[in-house]
Amino acid sequence: MTRLYSLRKCRKILDDAVIRYKTLSKRLSSELLAQLGTLIDNLDSSIQKKDVESARIDAYNVQQFLLEHGRKTLFEQIREFTLAILFALIIAALVRQMWFELYEIPTGSMRPTFRESDRVLVFKDTFCINKPFETSHFYFEPQYVKRGSIVVLTGDGLDLPDVDTVYFGLFPGKRRYVKRCVAKDGDTIYFYGGKIYGIDKEGKPLNDLLELPYEYIPFISFEGKVEQEKDSYIIEHMNIPVAEISVSYAGTLHGKPIGPTQSFGRDWGIDNFAISRLLEPKDVENPRDDALLYLELKHTPRLPTLSTQNLLITEHSRIPLDDAHCQILKSSLYTARFYVRNGTAFRYTPEGPDLKGRGVFLDRKIPDGCYEFYDGNAYEIGWGAILHLLPASHPIYPTSIKMLKALYNSGIDLSSSTNSAKKHNYFPSRYTYFRDGALYTMGKILFQKDDPILSTFVDDEKAKRGSYVPFVDKGAPSIDEIKTYGLTIPNGHYLLLGDNHAMSNDSRFFGAVPQKNLQGSPALTFWPPGSRWGAPPQPELPFWRASKVIVVVLAAIVAWICYAIYNRRTQTKRLKK
Repeated sequence: MTRLYSLRKCRKILDDAVIRYKTLSKRLSSELLAQLGTLIDNLDSSIQKKDVESARIDAYNVQQFLLEHGRKTLFEQIREFTLAILFALIIAALVRQMWFELYEIPTGSMRPTFRESDRVLVFKDTFCINKPFETSHFYFEPQYVKRGSIVVLTGDGLDLPDVDTVYFGLFPGKRRYVKRCVAKDGDTIYFYGGKIYGIDKEGKPLNDLLELPYEYIPFISFEGKVEQEKDSYIIEHMNIPVAEISVSYAGTLHGKPIGPTQSFGRDWGIDNFAISRLLEPKDVENPRDDALLYLELKHTPRLPTLSTQNLLITEHSRIPLDDAHCQILKSSLYTARFYVRNGTAFRYTPEGPDLKGRGVFLDRKIPDGCYEFYDGNAYEIGWGAILHLLPASHPIYPTSIKMLKALYNSGIDLSSSTNSAKKHNYFPSRYTYFRDGALYTMGKILFQKDDPILSTFVDDEKAKRGSYVPFVDKGAPSIDEIKTYGLTIPNGHYLLLGDNHAMSNDSRFFGAVPQKNLQGSPALTFWPPGSRWGAPPQPELPFWRASKVIVVVLAAIVAWICYAIYNRRTQTKRLKK
């Protein structure tokens, strides 16, 4: 019984039969081979005449003959399957290395541009043509790596753990990371007020840096990266040694600056920023009657003297918060993704909640689930990482001072913290700074510059005596300050930072990145659906660039060659009977 095949399907059966004919010619008798040749000729003739009914009958006859006499041997099946898989893997690997790739974002280091579990399309030909499976390029267009561009980099040769990986279980490679380019070679930059100020190699202001969409902090922690030697510690920021801490026989410490500015703490504007946490009035001596909480600031890191046993000396200040300021904190609350189990919050990992950590107790009324805060709004993470805005009545919102303190003090990354603020002298990943007289935290203004409480705080800071260094607004840097205390990017390198400063392992840790490590750029977010669909915020580039044209042409040539090989194998006119 014939099947109602279309002419296209009949052509496909003909092509397959021609390929099988060449294979079967080695094991069929001459009579059977001639019979198959006749059936193929009949089918070819029917297709040429566009006689659909005859083509269907002839296609059926060809299929029945092959089922009876031309079944593939087990060896043939295994060989064809293996070759097909290897060919597909090689093409897929080359496409991923040189053209485009689909990424799933595993962490929150680029929030809010990319959030955990986002699916992103990355083009590898944005500004270069990569050498497959190497950390280098056939061709590179540095003019298309702009300040503010989002780039994909390989961890090869950088001071990062576990960078080795394997693609498709066969091809060795290096892990890739997504960061934003904030400075290019020859730039000198300085951080103030969550913004980046800078000058280029000719000394001209880099005003485009001030347009970067999010806030940027010049350090991960005041201690940076600490390398221990025999009788000393080396403190590194931006992967540059900036201080050496010597250890005496009595165990006391003495530090000296060894960085390019010879002024530890002022490097790149570090002392413009404080790390903060919330304290309850019971944890403070002589609290104000109207204070619901206190914002404690840890600031102004300095090198130790011979009389200390601390790696760094820091100052501490406290600002009282009334109800209006607590409401601002609630409306500004920002966290990365986290899980709640039995009222306790645990850090998010792609595998599930990090139950090995202590967790942060919030409220037993909160249903188990995955949540996050952004600009004070709470979201539940549903199927496919789709966000659902929660109503103000949901118990995840901090209605109590204790819960507000717990969420703030667990930091953006929801590290395992403690409700006892004094224990371990713990400070979370919450950064506070002045900008034009106003005091910011979580990227939002907490105190306007004319707020009486802030004015009193600043006056009290300035009035303190002795060796105490006050935390006050130093103002935006001048060109001379940028030249003196700024960070200069080496030739052929780029400074890459994550948009989520609290969770990003970036150039602050592994330093400026060599040009050869840049591999491409994310072009769009295609999942989950929502307002972030489409192109991420970054400078626009012309669509047709030399690197893209070359890669597209090469892909077209490879596709044509593959088609030509297949077509040559299936041309009946080449069939030798």
